[in-house]
Amino acid sequence: MKAAIQELEQESDHGRFQILVNGNEPAVFADRELILTALSQLVDNALKYSLPGSPIDVGLIVKEAAVVLTMRSKGLVVSPSDRERIFERFYRAPGAQHCAVGTGLGLSIVKTIAADHHGHVWAEGEPDYGTVFSLSLPRGAVS
Repeated sequence: MKAAIQELEQESDHGRFQILVNGNEPAVFADRELILTALSQLVDNALKYSLPGSPIDVGLIVKEAAVVLTMRSKGLVVSPSDRERIFERFYRAPGAQHCAVGTGLGLSIVKTIAADHHGHVWAEGEPDYGTVFSLSLPRGAVS
């Protein structure tokens, strides 16, 4: 996660991310470059659709068989009817067109990368707050 944040063009955006990880990040079965691409897309979306200057909380939940990264931003709330559709190619939720320029490909790329790694990505809206995106990937072997 830290690597994706370090790649941000605007260094001033680095401080918006509050990474809440207890201990070491566990290993996952993944292609590093593809996962960095997925994380970069989630970071980019969080910046585009959150209130300017607001904090973006990044967390890591370690489960028995998976690691779940969460990214919570304050701003645009994804409605329940759009939570699956936003992962379709070229789909942009109503209201998103007015917030930022985009093609509607970013989240479909994240979904494809997650699926190729036997993982899953989803969104949850928080009324009067914003949206949480979660990316789940299988845990790596413990050495």
